[in-house]
Order: sequence, then structure tokens, then C-alpha cells
Amino acid sequence: MGECSGIHPPTLESGAGSDDYRVVLQEGERSVTERERRRRRGMLRVERWGSAVSITCRDRSRPTKGGRCCGLLGSAILCTGTLLGCTGDSLSGEQVASDARPTDSSGVETIAGYVQTRSKTTLPIGKITQSFTASGAHQIVGTGATFSTEVVSLSARGQVISQEFPPPGDIYPGDAESMNRGVLAYLTAAGLPREQVASVSDDECGISVDGDGGWTVLVSTWWSVLHRAYRGVPVVDSMANVVLGADGSSIAEEIYWPEIGPEVVQQLRDFQAMLNSPTSEAYLQFMQNLPTGPEGDGALVIRHTTWYWTGAFTAVPCYRMMLGSTAVCFDMTGHLVSLPDGT
Repeated sequence: MGECSGIHPPTLESGAGSDDYRVVLQEGERSVTERERRRRRGMLRVERWGSAVSITCRDRSRPTKGGRCCGLLGSAILCTGTLLGCTGDSLSGEQVASDARPTDSSGVETIAGYVQTRSKTTLPIGKITQSFTASGAHQIVGTGATFSTEVVSLSARGQVISQEFPPPGDIYPGDAESMNRGVLAYLTAAGLPREQVASVSDDECGISVDGDGGWTVLVSTWWSVLHRAYRGVPVVDSMANVVLGADGSSIAEEIYWPEIGPEVVQQLRDFQAMLNSPTSEAYLQFMQNLPTGPEGDGALVIRHTTWYWTGAFTAVPCYRMMLGSTAVCFDMTGHLVSLPDGT
């Protein structure tokens, strides 16, 4: 199984809108189907059949194409399956309450960011024994955990102090789905904009040994991985990855959720307008300049420089496609986009 690594965001799914919902839940080879009508704003009901869960969608939630459905439970988003998807008005390009705010006279928005700090984290840092800046990061070493903040990007990383990770005596007692809900509740309560969370997935990690009978898993847990979007457009380079421990507190986290300026939002609007005008000269030129041989349809995304980049922050909307096994991005003219950090 190896160390905790290899986080790969899933493909985001579009929502389907209706006042009536059909929720299909898989339990082995059997599907459980329920059709209900929302009768009261804010209602969320959960029923269980063995390992399957039925969720009646709350107002402003939608089932996804994959049959998942989500709703709010306190500050957490509860959904079917181990992938938590939050689709609907707040991610479909309609009205958004708090993931962006006007910053100039034209009303063009800034996409709000989130910075993790020592006062917000639930890492058990304990008594601080060292505090210093090295290799571009301000690092705090406590008796229970370390916490570091990149000086330029303000991305944050932290982990409990342990000879092994995950620590065998500090494993979250629930399953991956419940950890995903817990991490989502933890970060949104701390101030991460909930409207920007497109989905939450889990990535298993742990400790295993190779013996005579093959690999034996000694300790197993998960990273919960939040995937960011603005009005339905994935922000693919942002990250918020957390592992919870036995008491529900963080034992490892890596968070980079930068603010994105109004100039990028305006470029995104222009790009969307062009893609929605397939007979326009700009669209035809864009399609002509794209390379031949792409696999599948492309998608509009926002890309930005990585958490470790020490130069000026850069973010751009671009059209992302797969060429072979490589993801590539193109600007409005159909030319390849390369960020200053080389990604």
C-alpha cells in the first residue's frame, strides 16, 4: 500500500435540476431506487438498507448524473457514496452567495480564498519548542505536531510527530465517507468557502509489510480530498487534503486555496461567452488552432501556480484536454498555456 500519496481529483459531474428526485444507490449488484418530492425547505432525511444510504435532497441540492445526491447536515454536506458531490445552483453558474465578492466599480468578482493558520488548525501542536524560517517556509515545531506556512504562497502543511504515519494508535474510527464529512465540516467551519467545494473524495493510505505470505496491511486510513470549483468551473491546482485522527482532530493536512482576482473572473466570463457562440469567428479560430487527436471532450477550468512557487501568483482560465496520457490546457486563441512555474 505504501505511504499516503497519489491524490488524483475525480472528474466533476453536472447536476440535473427538478423538484422531484430519483436517487439510485448501489449495494453490491442491487440498486435501491427512491423517488420523493421535497416538501419543506432544508429537509434532509437519511435511511439505511445494509450498506446503502437513501438521502432526500435539501433545497438547492441536486442528484448528479452518477446517481449521487447531497444535502446539508449542519455545516457538512452529506451525500451518497464515498465521493461527496455538491451540485446545484451554487455550482451551476447561477446565484452564488459567498464564494466571491465585488472588488471594483464594474462589480467583477474576486474568488475568495482561504488561508490555514495555527489558530484555525486542529492539529495537536502542543507546546512550541521551535519557530524558525527555512527553505522558504515559516516552521513551527511543537511537542505534538509540526505546522509550516510557505512565506510566498501562504500554503500550509502540518503533521503529527510520530515515528510512523499514520500513527497506529491514532486512527480515525469511522469509514472514509464519515471522514470526508468530518473534514468538510472542519474546514468550512474554519472559513473555507463551502460554495467552492465541488466534491470530496478519499485516497486510502497506510502502512504495510512484505512477508512470506505477501503484503500485510498493518495500519490503514484515508486522506480526505476537497476539490474546488467556482460557479461550476474546476480550480484544478487548489488543494485541501486532511487526515483525521482518533478524536476527529487533524493529524495531517496540506491546504492551498488562494484568492483569485477579478481579472481572471472577467477572462473566464469572456471564455465562456466564446464557447457559447459556436458560430462566432473567435470560436471557429479557437477550434481550428486546437491540436488534432484529443481524447474525449475538453472542459473549461481555472489553473494557477502551485503551492511551492516563489514567484508572482498567476491564475488563468483555460480549456483542458487529454492528449494521450497528458492533460494540456489552451487559451482563448487555442494556443498552449504554460504557467510561470512550468506546470
